[in-house]
Amino acid sequence: ICYSIDSDIWSEQGELETPRGWHCSATVGDKVYVVGGSQLGPGGVRIDVMTMEVFNPESKEWTRVATLPLGVSTAGMSPLGDHLYLLGGWNEAEKRYKSAVQRYDPGTDSWSTVEDLPEPIVGVSCCALPLPPRHTSRRHRNTPSHEDQSSVTQNNTA
Repeated sequence: ICYSIDSDIWSEQGELETPRGWHCSATVGDKVYVVGGSQLGPGGVRIDVMTMEVFNPESKEWTRVATLPLGVSTAGMSPLGDHLYLLGGWNEAEKRYKSAVQRYDPGTDSWSTVEDLPEPIVGVSCCALPLPPRHTSRRHRNTPSHEDQSSVTQNNTA
């Protein structure tokens, strides 16, 4: 389902190929990505959905792209630059919370594991807030430099 700001209307835009719940979605450029989650498998047991699908708003079609290296549900996902980052989540196969940070590169249609978080997380919301580079950090702006501190100490002891 899609909302148009211009026409103030909700409309259906095509169905995902793979049913899933507890998945993540985010955009990079003009594409919408849906990844992970879980679904009911045989005998009503939940299984990880390893596929990722991308929606092209011009063609109004979903296409499968690279498969997740580690299946997760209720993870956090956010775009940063030209990549998607998937953080933590619940792995149905292992029945464990995960701490992996997985990165998707749409340019190469590939996943990589970046590193692990300090501890497993699940059910988180993520966003990226790129900040402009600064030459000095705010923390040090109002504090004396190392040289200034040493001259203050010497003057107080004289």
